[in-house]
Amino acid sequence: MALHRPRRLFRAESNRFGENFTGRVVAVGLGLVSFAGMLMIALPADLFGRASAIATTLSAESPQVAVIDGDTLRLRDTMIRLHGINAPIRGTICQQPGGIEFDCGEASGRALAGLVRGRAVSCLIDGRDRRGFAQAQCDAGGIDLGRAMVSNGWALANPAVSDLVNAEADARQHGLGLWQVSQPSKP
Repeated sequence: MALHRPRRLFRAESNRFGENFTGRVVAVGLGLVSFAGMLMIALPADLFGRASAIATTLSAESPQVAVIDGDTLRLRDTMIRLHGINAPIRGTICQQPGGIEFDCGEASGRALAGLVRGRAVSCLIDGRDRRGFAQAQCDAGGIDLGRAMVSNGWALANPAVSDLVNAEADARQHGLGLWQVSQPSKP
């Protein structure tokens, strides 16, 4: 061995995993994080009473049922929107005969509360609304809650549900609920 040649204590060779090992680890890590993010978006969390994707039927006894508004119930810890209807929100103003204004959103909620009071409620969950809440057909003591709300004039029918549209037309014709004098107006 020649003395003029410097000795190297460490070799400058690539490791056995290859030169791109660090890049591969980063790519795999980013892939896993991306997959987890997509999974979280595709499967909404059970936050704030939103229904899990597995549930199909949900029942609750009267003390476990709360009316949120004219088209929304809470059964135990799950928020449920009545399928095919849309009730006015609180603060929506309607007029009674004689020009007297009233909060028809609150009146709609009271009407739904009257339908469920003292009764067990059973809901057949058939999907989710645009906000992620369970959407269901519910009945209380044999009464279809969505149909009753529309028939009594306290909710509007979704145009895609033809039998409820006919019930809404009857309620309008007879001046029931929201249709006492005028159409509801937003606050």
